[in-house]
Amino acid sequence: MTNIEAVRLAIFEAGGPQRVARLLVRDFYPDDDQEKIRYRIQKWQIKGMPPKYVIPLEKISGISRHDLDPEIYPRENEDAVV
Repeated sequence: MTNIEAVRLAIFEAGGPQRVARLLVRDFYPDDDQEKIRYRIQKWQIKGMPPKYVIPLEKISGISRHDLDPEIYPRENEDAVV
């Protein structure tokens, strides 16, 4: 799975862009504008996501940070990946 596919899956698993935006603002970034984040989330599904959102999206969706951004969060042993 590519990181873009992982981002799309994470957004889907978390309930869609609007719900992800609401949870990000509520739980992680209360000073951000929910509509602007929702718009950014739609762009993530095409271009990937900024590193600052990887851990929060992992917590919201359950999709591993290793899948969301493998360059920043590589798996320790790539041979162990199933």
